[in-house]
Amino acid sequence: MDMTTTLTLLACGVPILLIVYGVMRYYSRPRDGLLFGARAEPGWAEEPEVKAIRRSFIRQMNWCTLILLVIQLGLLLVPYFSIALTAWVVWMIAAIVVLEIPYARANRTLRHWKAERGYARSGEQRRLVELKGLGRLRCVRWLDFLWPGIVCAAACAAPVWLVKESPEKWLLVGTLATFLLVEVIFGICAVWMDRTRNTIISTDSRVNLNYNRAKRMLWRKMWLWCAWLTAALVAACAAGSDGGFNMAMTAVGVGSAVYGAAVLALCIWLIRAQRVLNRFYQPQMDLPIGSIEDDDCWLGGLIYYNPDDRRVNVEKRVGVGFTINMATPVGKVFSAVITLLIVGTVVFCGVFTIPVEFCPLTLSVERGALTAVQVREDYSIPLDSIEGLELVQSLPSLARVNGTGMPKLSKGTYRDRDTGERCELFLNPENGEFLKFASGDTTYYMSAADDEQTVEIYHELVH
Repeated sequence: MDMTTTLTLLACGVPILLIVYGVMRYYSRPRDGLLFGARAEPGWAEEPEVKAIRRSFIRQMNWCTLILLVIQLGLLLVPYFSIALTAWVVWMIAAIVVLEIPYARANRTLRHWKAERGYARSGEQRRLVELKGLGRLRCVRWLDFLWPGIVCAAACAAPVWLVKESPEKWLLVGTLATFLLVEVIFGICAVWMDRTRNTIISTDSRVNLNYNRAKRMLWRKMWLWCAWLTAALVAACAAGSDGGFNMAMTAVGVGSAVYGAAVLALCIWLIRAQRVLNRFYQPQMDLPIGSIEDDDCWLGGLIYYNPDDRRVNVEKRVGVGFTINMATPVGKVFSAVITLLIVGTVVFCGVFTIPVEFCPLTLSVERGALTAVQVREDYSIPLDSIEGLELVQSLPSLARVNGTGMPKLSKGTYRDRDTGERCELFLNPENGEFLKFASGDTTYYMSAADDEQTVEIYHELVH
């Protein structure tokens, strides 16, 4: 693989692995009446059996992380882009799933320990509802996201005037529009979470309402900061487009990295702020957090599945925010969509990218045309339209506009970085011989599977 692909794999894979590891370790300690996603009383964490469960969990987590990291480094040695990409997608899924297995096993072991000592309250499910102020405790409005949305939308449209090259400007607009979609999703999530059922921590309604108001205000700050960060990212990328397409895409790459780090910092801030809030209200909690749903409804302490609960979303036991009740129709549809997306991504990488990279490039002269075929027919250029045919040994500095760009395959529309001229490529950039010619207003660079075949096609065209 090339250096860019290698750095991308490392930059995306290792942080995800460390983040999942850190989250699982963080929530392996007693938190708000929970331990490994199961209800726990104060002092249970000091029991010898429970300490042994946590030691076993940490040992399994360390081994899983080490093995995943070794596999990640091994992927860097794969010379073929398509195979490395497919394996990397599978690794990303495994990195999330595999590190959750030790947590689920610890949850199961802890629940068995509780049952053996008569601590488990099997079958007991209480659902408490705060009726006072029901429907009136609202901290988020749609208008809160109006101004960041306007800034983001205006910045998305800016490249239309700032970028001169037509294909590049629309590619950049489409890239920035994805961040505008993220902006909309932030607003929807904020309003949706603001309308969830109140968390009940006390028999005193005033305590419940004050606690939930404070918690929702924390989430409001979180969503608004994310919205403004997104708007700032898009505005910075739009400002970079004044210097041309390449500078704008560089701004997108650098800005996305800074944006991801800022969002991660906000998540850490939210977790700590909620911890401070819970400690503040701890003396007033006569109904401990986490005692509303029974442990049997939480699969591995991670997934909520309760057919008797009509709520679509419930507060997470691991992490911050809410998760979906997988027993509801919405939860089942959500599970099906996520499964299809995961399977579809793996299938796309394996079924489409691998054949494209390994299918040889074929050039032939037949029926009065130069035909270029790789998987399917890509180009058929009439011989009488070919002008200025040359056999060249090097390529200019090219930037991909659309099409395929792999270490062993460049195909589609590219742009000359020095002259700004667009051209069509159908070649293996690792070859040493290329055909260069013009047809109409378009310049073409082509090669066959190897240099010998390319030279043969050149002599055939010349004669």
